[in-house]
Amino acid sequence: MALEAVCESCDDDVHTCTNCSSFDTSARFECRQEIPSPIMSKAKRNDCEVFSPKITKVFDKDKPSLDEAKSAFDSLFDF
Repeated sequence: MALEAVCESCDDDVHTCTNCSSFDTSARFECRQEIPSPIMSKAKRNDCEVFSPKITKVFDKDKPSLDEAKSAFDSLFDF
């Protein structure tokens, strides 16, 4: 992934620690990979060589209508 990549939806930087699959707030330097020094701003673009983008799924593309959601919920209690 290009260092300059930006999100098509929100225009934010993509190459950031918070978008990396190795980002872990409980790990040393908040990274599961061995990195020599911490990256100070986790939400800003950086040139980390171990960056691997998180795989995410967008769920709101085929969002059911309110009536469909209510009907599905109500059917849970039909015995």
